[in-house]
Amino acid sequence: MKKIVLFIVASFFILSSCTKVDFGDTNENVNGAADPNLGALMSGASMRFSTLTGREYLTKPVLYSQYMAQVTYTDEMLYNEAPSSWYGYYVQTLSNLQTIINVASDEANWDGPIENSGFHYNQVGVAMLMKAVIVKQVTDAFGDIPYSEALRSDITVPAYDSQESIYNSLIADVKDARDMMDAGELGPTGDPIYRGDVSKWKKFANSFLMSLSMQLSKKYPDAGGMAATEFAAALADANGVIESLDDEAWFYFDPAHSFSNPWSAMRPSDYFLSKELTDALKGNADLNPTSNTTYDARINILVDDPALDGVPYGYEGGSGAGAASMSSLVWGEEPPLPLMTAAYTYLNRAEAAARGWTTEDEVALLENGITKSYETLSSAYGVDITADAAAYAAARVADASTVAGGTLQVIGEEKWIALFPKGFEAWSEWRRTGYPALVPATDFFNNGTIARRLVYPFEEAGLNPSGYTSGVATLSPASDNNSSKVWWDQ
Repeated sequence: MKKIVLFIVASFFILSSCTKVDFGDTNENVNGAADPNLGALMSGASMRFSTLTGREYLTKPVLYSQYMAQVTYTDEMLYNEAPSSWYGYYVQTLSNLQTIINVASDEANWDGPIENSGFHYNQVGVAMLMKAVIVKQVTDAFGDIPYSEALRSDITVPAYDSQESIYNSLIADVKDARDMMDAGELGPTGDPIYRGDVSKWKKFANSFLMSLSMQLSKKYPDAGGMAATEFAAALADANGVIESLDDEAWFYFDPAHSFSNPWSAMRPSDYFLSKELTDALKGNADLNPTSNTTYDARINILVDDPALDGVPYGYEGGSGAGAASMSSLVWGEEPPLPLMTAAYTYLNRAEAAARGWTTEDEVALLENGITKSYETLSSAYGVDITADAAAYAAARVADASTVAGGTLQVIGEEKWIALFPKGFEAWSEWRRTGYPALVPATDFFNNGTIARRLVYPFEEAGLNPSGYTSGVATLSPASDNNSSKVWWDQ
């Protein structure tokens, strides 16, 4: 009898646990936003991307490009192969932008509050452009990466996309973004770059398309190839390209609202300018990796004390005593940093002309690229050096007629100077062109090769083994080392 009673009691609890219970709004976040604020998502993504700091997000590519040298913790400069991180790019950056694209692309939302954040296609277009900028930086740094499945909430282990397919997608997306935007409609709110000026975003799209296309010159070098065709189409587009300072894309920081230049978070005593860079700016022959022998007045803006030399690059026991540092005009909390300039656009056009991709005048474009660099720095940092621009540009044009690499060499060297301190772009340009003639660190930690990529994040091999394995397989050689080359570098 006792057993029967126990059975009945147990059965009661089992049946009770299976009964459907309505818990009401217990799991609802009553304090959450009813609708996403797309303007806030836009500004949040842009601000997060522009303020990412630390080794993976700021200093490694600057050191690999030999803009700077370390004297305290020298492992980055010496090509330590510690795994890197990419989560700062995906979380609250790419994820924010994808939310904007998803919500503003849905016709069901067009008559709702999202229109307060600007015309829906203008919101989508700018989000797509910023997404492309970030994805380019990630794939250039690592190689194959999670892309097409990375921002889907229903997939926890995203596949790695090939770098080739990513570049094809980026080019298509940038063209789609440019063409869907309407300058006659309200621009997106939360835009810290152009403040919702759609016409400028369209010019940015074309300049960025030229940069994307040029990055593929090792894979498609011919004048009739895919890269040349896309470059010429972007240059010819009726929306124009960035040619003036007014059209340039810059991040202007606001420390009072916790939006600060990422360099300000780094200790100046750990990073000095390299002697390679200061010699190049002074036109000295010692460690200068360029062909320049003319004093470059941009040193008056980029260097704290132009009379000082930088630290020789690549030695474990270097000293920063009496060495040149990055100027406070660039290093502080408030100084702006460029996203896309007229100078870089002109230099890309000069290179395309020198490669036979276009019929433009490569010499005139090289001169424009240099003089615009002087103008841009003078405007952004408040020190007028423009009076020296023409003479320096003329000297560099003369160099192009005598150096072994001709105009392409001088263009590559001038990109290195004009891009400072944009390490990722300078590093990608050097890997693609071989200019300037950088020499590997003497006290290297890897196999003695200047790093050509970042090592995949540590977690990827364990949490996403199939993606990680496929990504490594496309490197040359197929090993997760920083000396292996990504697809466009092979």
